[in-house]
Amino acid sequence: MVVTGTVLGLAVWWVARKITRPVVAMTQIAKVNAQGQWQQRIHLDRSDERGTLAGAFNTMVGELEQSYRTLELKVTQRTAELADEKQRLRVTLRSIGDGMSACDSAGNVVILNTVADRLTGWTQAAALGEPLREVFHIVHAQTRAAAVNPVEQMLREGVCVELANHSVLIDPDGQEYQIADSYAPILGPDGQTIGAVLVFRDVSEEYRQRELLRQGEERYRLLSQQNMAILNSAAEGIIGLYLQGRNVFVNPAAAAMLGYEVSEMIGHGNHDLFHHSHPDGRPYPQAECPIYLALKDGQVQRQSDEVFWRKDGSCFPVVYVSNLVYEQGKITGAMVTFLDITERKLAEETLRVN
Repeated sequence: MVVTGTVLGLAVWWVARKITRPVVAMTQIAKVNAQGQWQQRIHLDRSDERGTLAGAFNTMVGELEQSYRTLELKVTQRTAELADEKQRLRVTLRSIGDGMSACDSAGNVVILNTVADRLTGWTQAAALGEPLREVFHIVHAQTRAAAVNPVEQMLREGVCVELANHSVLIDPDGQEYQIADSYAPILGPDGQTIGAVLVFRDVSEEYRQRELLRQGEERYRLLSQQNMAILNSAAEGIIGLYLQGRNVFVNPAAAAMLGYEVSEMIGHGNHDLFHHSHPDGRPYPQAECPIYLALKDGQVQRQSDEVFWRKDGSCFPVVYVSNLVYEQGKITGAMVTFLDITERKLAEETLRVN
C-alpha cells in the first residue's frame, strides 16, 4: 500500500514537472523579453502539445520583437524629426526681426530671441527663469513712473493686451527704447493658459518723428494764433506753402486779388491755380517757376515782371517775393508775398507815352 502511494506520488510529480516546466520557461523568457532582450527563445523539441505551445510562444515573441524593432525605428526617426523641428524653430525665433520673449504660467522667461537680447540688455542664458517684469523693464515716457507690466493681467485673464502709448523700455545700462508691443496667451490642449508670448519692436525713431511733427504743429498753431490777425489785415497777398508746393495758408487779400475764396485755395498747388502761364499765355513749366526754385535751391526769389492768373481767367502784373520757412535748420516751406502792380504799370506806361 505504501509502495503504491509512493509510486503514485512520483508519477504525479513527474507529470506536473513535464507540464509546468515549459510554462515556467515561458514566464522567465517573457520577463527577459520585457527588458528588451528579444533573442531568448524556448528550446523544446517535441511534437506534442508542449512542443506546439512552445512553438507558438516563440512565434509570438518573434512577432513582438519585429513590432518592437519597427516601433523603435519610428520613435528614433520621429525623435530626430522633432529635434530638427525644434532646432529650426529655435533658429527662426532667434532670427525674427522683432523682439520676442515667452514666459511660463508663473511669468518667468523661457525664451528670449536675439533682438530681445539687444533691446532688454539681457542674454537668453541670463534671462531664463527670471521674472519677465525684471527683464522687460518699462516706464512711462513722460512721467517716468513704472508702467504696469500687462503680462500679469494677460496671464490672469487670458486675453491679449497692448502696452499704453509712450512706454519706454530701459536696459540694465540705462539705454532707453521707445517700443510698441503686444502680448498673447499660450494655451494648452485643454484651453488653459500655460504661458505668454511678447512681441515688441523699437519705434524710437518713429516716436521721435511723431513728436517733432506734433511739436511743429503746436508751434505752427501758436504762431498762427499770434500772427493770424496781422496776416489777415495785411494789404499784400500772403500765401504759405509746404515743400510740395501746396497751400497751407492764404490771407484774405491774396484770395480777393486772385478771385477765390480762401477755402478754395487751401491744400491746392499754387502753380496750377494762378501761376500756370506766361503773360502771353504760353505754359509756364513748374520746374522753371521761381517759387518752386526757392524751395529747391534754398534761395530767396524776387520777381517783378510776371503775372498771376485770376479764377476768371484774367491776369494782372505782380511783384512778389518767395521767402523760405525753416524748422530746426531745415527748409519746410515758403511764404510768398505779392502785390498787384496794375496801377503802377499804368502809371509807368503813361509816363513813357508822354
